[in-house]
Amino acid sequence: MSLAKLESPTVSVVIAAFNAERTLAETLESIVAQTFRDFEVIVVDDGSTDRTAEIAAGFPQVICLRQPNRGPAAARNRGIAVARGRYVAFVDADDLWMPEKLERQVRYLDAHPEAGMVYSDAEVFDAASGKTLCRVSDKCRLYEGDVLERLFLKCFIPSPTPMVRRKVFEAVGSFDESREFEMAEDWAMWLRIAARWRVSVVREPLAKYRIHCASITHSSNADALYESKRKVVEQAVARNPERLEGMKSRVLAGIAVSAGLRHLKRGSKQDARRMFANAVRDWPWDLRSYFCLASACLPSLLLMGAKRWREAS
Repeated sequence: MSLAKLESPTVSVVIAAFNAERTLAETLESIVAQTFRDFEVIVVDDGSTDRTAEIAAGFPQVICLRQPNRGPAAARNRGIAVARGRYVAFVDADDLWMPEKLERQVRYLDAHPEAGMVYSDAEVFDAASGKTLCRVSDKCRLYEGDVLERLFLKCFIPSPTPMVRRKVFEAVGSFDESREFEMAEDWAMWLRIAARWRVSVVREPLAKYRIHCASITHSSNADALYESKRKVVEQAVARNPERLEGMKSRVLAGIAVSAGLRHLKRGSKQDARRMFANAVRDWPWDLRSYFCLASACLPSLLLMGAKRWREAS
């Protein structure tokens, strides 16, 4: 039976795709190879100008929707709007799933009705070589339960791993489609969910996250990412001031340091100094910000040390 024709699938898989002809087929192959079979696949072609729609149409299991380019949040919302499953799973058009991904997460949500969503660990791999670089859990701790404060401090949820109950979106609303949130809309949504629901984790890697030069999160546009994250912080604090207001300055400093390190890696010391100065202004009690600011003022002497110190925090 074609997966796209199931009357009421358990899971709706939503893929936002924009000019993804190089990677989409591999992503879809990893989905249709799942050990769990009761799902539908919805690809939302967000105004692509390449063969994205043609590739999606080549998979009989896939429902392909097309729309003018409106960004990944709008594409995900379109997919959610037509989804028929009681669970919705997301994956980007250049990431991959392990064969047991859906099976493990469906089993968990079926057994734990208190959980609004479940995510998992993921492997990070290099797009050029295909080499596995690390696990996400090697870089940060994966939390579960009432994770709002932890998630506010740092987004530790790998983007190709969440599975969310559809009724959760009915309660918290859709992804924010504002362009100002475009580079951090995932984090914004997970914070909204974490404010009202328990979040669970499968600690084995159930997905593979591709790192390449075209990734938005590794773009040279560090300022745009910084501004998007600031908007997410402001929104989250306004929604839950009693829990998050006291952490706001620390989080703002952290995203400023991250932006500064991106600038420093590109050799833009002036922009790096500006970001590190923002961090000192926002949270003047953290010596790491001063160390990073010094690294942008001296001739590359402290760059590696600043990066390692920040990653170890």
